[in-house]
Amino acid sequence: MINARSRPLGLHAYRSYLANEHSARALFERVRWPHGITCPRCGHDRVWRMAGDYRCRACHHHFSVASGTIKTRAHLTCTQWVMAIGLVKLGVSARGLEWALGCHYRTANRALHVLRAAVTSDPLLASLSGEIETDETYYGGRRKGKRGRGAAGKTIVLGFKERGGRVRTVVIPDITRATLHGSVQRHVAPGSTVYTDGLTSYRGMDERTYVHVPFDHSVRFVHSDVVHTQGIEGHWGITKPGNKARYRKLTPKNLPGICAESDFRVNHRENPDFMGLLLHYVLHSYPLSA
Repeated sequence: MINARSRPLGLHAYRSYLANEHSARALFERVRWPHGITCPRCGHDRVWRMAGDYRCRACHHHFSVASGTIKTRAHLTCTQWVMAIGLVKLGVSARGLEWALGCHYRTANRALHVLRAAVTSDPLLASLSGEIETDETYYGGRRKGKRGRGAAGKTIVLGFKERGGRVRTVVIPDITRATLHGSVQRHVAPGSTVYTDGLTSYRGMDERTYVHVPFDHSVRFVHSDVVHTQGIEGHWGITKPGNKARYRKLTPKNLPGICAESDFRVNHRENPDFMGLLLHYVLHSYPLSA
């Protein structure tokens, strides 16, 4: 029997914040200011409470719980933000979010972009280390001609899977040696062991930095219990069908955010308070440039 304390805190656990705007705002205050409300401009800890907002007693700056965060990019109530964060855990499109929140499509789309931008501050997306499996996949509609590597009109996504740990996927323009080696250097810590297939572009990695273990799929799909890329290929098998079913068109412009969202769900799949973690990132991230 599952212990009540280990059960995940989903939308049902946050139902009181969904039903009451005052409670939802109090939740946002606790997450952003765990030691008390402070002015985002001067840092003073004495403020006047106004109708949903605050005014600093020292510099008279007027601010809200969202001031100075990326949350200001989408105009939703606190209760709507709580619901949006919960639906991201399940995987939702902008159209689905529009229906769930009862808002305009542009507002729902902006909120989804805000949440995807927030997860990019996740420290788990830092350099992976240890035994890393690397492989690329291709997004794009079916068409006549070649499939897979070298197919026209496809968007290439390169994935890194840390065995027993994190995953990181990035959109790349091509599969040339310079691009693949540069991506490995940016996302894999020195001293790691990198497992790849037999693509020639992976060859020539700096032996002083990485231990490269390639193998040829045409000879044997899995060479041993160690030499394989089944982890990252399994990640494609989980995330790719869901993304293709959820979105009508996956463009190179939107795919990086969609990949970051998928990575965040996978990396924090065992976190019992996924919603609280994502809310923390939303309220502690700096606003994006317009």
